Amino acid sequence: MSRFIFVRPSLISRIIVKLVNSLLISLLPSEPLPSTLEQSDLTIYFYSTRDTYGCFSNFSRHGFELDSFWWMTSEHYFQAQKFVTTDVVWFEKIRKVKSPKEAAKMGRSRSHPLRKDWEEIKDSLMKKAVLKKFQTHEKIREILLATGDKLIIENSPIDSYWGCGKDGSGQLARSLASCADAGSLVRINSE
Repeated sequence: MSRFIFVRPSLISRIIVKLVNSLLISLLPSEPLPSTLEQSDLTIYFYSTRDTYGCFSNFSRHGFELDSFWWMTSEHYFQAQKFVTTDVVWFEKIRKVKSPKEAAKMGRSRSHPLRKDWEEIKDSLMKKAVLKKFQTHEKIREILLATGDKLIIENSPIDSYWGCGKDGSGQLARSLASCADAGSLVRINSE
């Protein structure tokens, strides 16, 4: 008698993502660590909104008001900004879509014209959204501030700009670190 094990596709996807993440991390150049510290003591990896540091993800549902609109996630804000000056109808559709995954998909569409200054302004817009998210939500602000000097990396297996890529230097991690270091969150936390 044959036995079959049924595994949900989402579980298979998570397993594949973990395997790919492990492979990508193994490709990173290794730097010697002090013998008294483990890698986990120096670096925080995040990706899924369900993980310990899932609130760092742009897909985390920590909404905020920015530029006179309510944004369900920082992903909604970031993706919609690509079209704020070129396609207001598409901008509004992205702003109101139900999930951050759908907002990301819509924002990657090239059937609508991107704002001309997108490449120059995208990093500052991400920082603006991330800062506002953490200013708005005290609990996640405390989580970010508690990371101290640790390196924060979005452990994305597919995104080499915002995620870890091959060298672990993603821009989202820089935005998070900048928010924590800038004192903007520290001042709010101490009030």
